[in-house]
Amino acid sequence: MSQDTHAVEREQLKILVKQTTFAVLATNVVAAGTIAMIYAFTHENRALVWFGVLVATTLLRLAYARRVEAEVDITPSPERLMRGFGLVALVTGLTWGYLSFMYMDLEQPKVFSATILAIGGIVSGAGGSLGAYLPAYRAFAVACIAPITIRFGIRGDVVGLGIGAMSIAYLGALLAFVGNAHRTIIEAIRLRFANDELVQTLTVETERAKEATRAKSEFIAAASHDLRQPVYALTLFSGSLDQRAKQDRDLAHIASRIGASIHALKQLLDGILDISRLDAGSIYPEARPYPINNLLRDIAAEFAGAASKLEVRVYPSSLWVNTDPDMLGRIMRNLVSNAVAHAKTGRVVVGCRRGDPVRLCVWDQGMGIPPEHLDLIFNEFTQLHNSERDRTKGLGLGLAIVRRLAALLEHEVKVVSVLGRGSCFTVTMPRAEPAPLPLDADSPYARSLVPGARVLVIDDEALVRDALDELLSGWDCDVRLAGSGKEAAAIAEDFEVELILADYRLRDHETGYDAVRAVQKVRGEKTPAIIITGDTGAERIREAEATGLPLLHKPLTSDELRRVMIDFLGEA
Repeated sequence: MSQDTHAVEREQLKILVKQTTFAVLATNVVAAGTIAMIYAFTHENRALVWFGVLVATTLLRLAYARRVEAEVDITPSPERLMRGFGLVALVTGLTWGYLSFMYMDLEQPKVFSATILAIGGIVSGAGGSLGAYLPAYRAFAVACIAPITIRFGIRGDVVGLGIGAMSIAYLGALLAFVGNAHRTIIEAIRLRFANDELVQTLTVETERAKEATRAKSEFIAAASHDLRQPVYALTLFSGSLDQRAKQDRDLAHIASRIGASIHALKQLLDGILDISRLDAGSIYPEARPYPINNLLRDIAAEFAGAASKLEVRVYPSSLWVNTDPDMLGRIMRNLVSNAVAHAKTGRVVVGCRRGDPVRLCVWDQGMGIPPEHLDLIFNEFTQLHNSERDRTKGLGLGLAIVRRLAALLEHEVKVVSVLGRGSCFTVTMPRAEPAPLPLDADSPYARSLVPGARVLVIDDEALVRDALDELLSGWDCDVRLAGSGKEAAAIAEDFEVELILADYRLRDHETGYDAVRAVQKVRGEKTPAIIITGDTGAERIREAEATGLPLLHKPLTSDELRRVMIDFLGEA
């Protein structure tokens, strides 16, 4: 017999055991009431003897159920235990059947009525307690009803034959009804097992998928970190080269080509970083009322003349929305960039549809997206019309970032596309009432870097240290270089540090935060510091952000680094 059959039989036994206590209690209550009525009319002691025998059979059933409960999960033969239930049911049924021989006398109508009602009710109610094992119910029901059929059938008169026929019909109806219930029970048990097996399979597959995702993220994070170190150094050297190339046309041309290549590589690494930060949950939306026209005006300026044969048309709007302006800006720039990359000719239209919620739309006249690919386009590195991996058509990360940012903002992103005619991406967001705009403050970036700013660089990569030294010295900064927290603390003894630039991951498990703390112990806890990291792993990002220090991500451009330093040195 198969393991599946044994499993089903064990569940049947558990149902039988579960029903036993209530069934025994109900049987004894019905029997006690019946015997009380019979004894009141007959005053015969044999009625009390019969009741004692019945109580004994029910206690036998209860004891057997306790034994089965202890063995059900370990027995190699659950069918044998079920046959035991059938035998106990047969004995109990014969006990009830014998009552009909004792007291079903038509000359005593009250006793007859009490007896036949009790037996009929017991046989009917037993379907619930014995229905899980059909042979047990059949044995019980036949043992209860057959004596009635025999007793009245042998009378030979019309009344006897009528009662006998009715008892057979009643028995047949009950057997059919309980048989259907039994099949339903077995079906439910098998269905539950199938569901359990499906859940186990899904759990295993889900864990495999999670493991694959973790492995992919770890690989990308590790590769991204290793790439960011030399790219960061290259970016800084490029900034220095650009400064020196202003007087040399050939050198300026080479510098611009190097800068373009670095910019393309930085785009890829920044895209990977964005995905990692979103997966790490380290980006938090700050929604507020925002005039959508501010974003539309910026997009119009940024994408004017984006392609020679393409018109980017942006329609102004007076609507306000409730959103995080920076996140919404990234969403819309990614969508417009995607449209520009794939449309090439014709028109890209950006505008708002009034209503609540507000729908911000980007239409393009590109080649369109096949219906079966509409969900795939939001996956990382998915590009439908770029099998040659043309970098000018993007990297395949923009829409993946759009989906994650929209989920954080609880904005809905939809796409409708017609092959050969183009696509429309819609971002839906709640409308907001206009709010007073804050007064524009003077831009801190208008201030120039303070000549002679004392900067301590902490990085275990000699290439990065040299690049920063070259760049910062070109800005007339007084620079000191250290490869660890210990070196940095020693330098700080004789160097009045105004700003610390520290890599997050140093050698020997030391972090940039550890190095910063070592310097601050020498120069004071208020010494400004910036952590710079090339890690894109979710866990690393959370660790770095937990330090509470400002966090920048490699590769930084020289302009980005300059703006941040101006802010810090201006506040110091």
